[in-house]
Amino acid sequence: PRLSSPCGDPGFMRRDDGYRPLHEQPPDEAASFSSSTRSAPSTKTGDQDLVQFMASMYYATEGEAKACIDVMRIGKLKGKCSVKFKTQDGSAMANDKYVPREDLLVFQENQASIQFEIPIIDDDNFDTSLEFIVHLFDPANCEIGGYLQTCRVLILDNDQFPSNDFTDEIMDGTNETLQAVGISLLIAYIKFTFLRVPSVRWKTIVIALQDQLGNLYYMMQIYVRVYLVDVVLNVKHEATMSRLLIPGSRSLTALVLGATWILPNILLTGLDALKVGPLDLGCSIRKHLRVNLFRKYLSYSEESRGLVPIQDLTKAMGHDIPELVENSYLNMFNLLRGLGKIFFVAIFVLLKDPRTALPLIIYPTFMILFMCFRMRQQLRLMNTESRDDSLAQGMLVNAITGYGLISDYKQRSYVVDKYEALLRDHSLIEGEKKKK
Repeated sequence: PRLSSPCGDPGFMRRDDGYRPLHEQPPDEAASFSSSTRSAPSTKTGDQDLVQFMASMYYATEGEAKACIDVMRIGKLKGKCSVKFKTQDGSAMANDKYVPREDLLVFQENQASIQFEIPIIDDDNFDTSLEFIVHLFDPANCEIGGYLQTCRVLILDNDQFPSNDFTDEIMDGTNETLQAVGISLLIAYIKFTFLRVPSVRWKTIVIALQDQLGNLYYMMQIYVRVYLVDVVLNVKHEATMSRLLIPGSRSLTALVLGATWILPNILLTGLDALKVGPLDLGCSIRKHLRVNLFRKYLSYSEESRGLVPIQDLTKAMGHDIPELVENSYLNMFNLLRGLGKIFFVAIFVLLKDPRTALPLIIYPTFMILFMCFRMRQQLRLMNTESRDDSLAQGMLVNAITGYGLISDYKQRSYVVDKYEALLRDHSLIEGEKKKK
């Protein structure tokens, strides 16, 4: 269908063929509007004029700051009539991607159309193409069309994932360029996930605090062990009797220490169980990335979809996204938990012997340098492995869809040998990664 620009601006396009798929029919929320909004499909029941949107879908580019919506009046155009409109959230949220509006449209005599605007919020946060809904309701001296009583506004995002700061590097796409900004890119992704993925912010804070409770428990265990050996079990020195938790009883003090050891562990075990339930971060992040990637793919033109092999999409959904979530955002908690444990142990060691400060500085420094040294080679192997894996999956897809040609030209052995060669290269890369 032909696309036109109602504002005379190429950033706002709409279909003008009146098409409305079944899945774009008004949602259940529309039932709360007046009964006139549920009238028969675009059929006049009396002498009153018909009022409806000019199209079922409108398009707005985020950087253009507004969406222009047209409402038309069909009939004799005699006298005044009016209708109200109201925005409703879809995948785009009010005050996040657009400014909500509810207002009255008044048609003067002989006026066939009215255009109104809905402000679009231009931010620097990446989103796929999101949409919201506009309803017509409460008509006066007119009727509302059935099929075009609602329309959808699709907002085309103009930001880069995960941040616009890396647009040039991402568009360049070479491994060398991306590796040069690898740490900054990772930080930008973590920031995007924390701020933009629903429910992740509060879950992250709760899990981070919970992990530090585990480190406090680890610190407590150290002191309990030391106290048990130096005081409770030190029967040779009578002076230790005055330091017992239960004066005069080593056995009761040992029982108190046992309870102090066991009870917090039970509590922490219960809290850990929440990480695979209500506090499951991985599921929330994977769902968000998969839904947005799928939505973006469906918004591609036919030509753009043809440039994306189906195996690349399935690999991204089934492998790349879970790997990204597991090895980046979720791995951050392992890092924070490890750093917290090092911090508490360092405090204990320094209180015992301040001379250990130098090793505590030197060893972590060498570890960081070693990790930075091997990261470049590891990333190169991972990129090569990912490319070969995509080629192997692509060959399977092409073999299945083109089986008739393979069979007719008796190329089964050739195709199998080529597939085996791809898997052999993939195995060699995996072996090299393990060595690294």
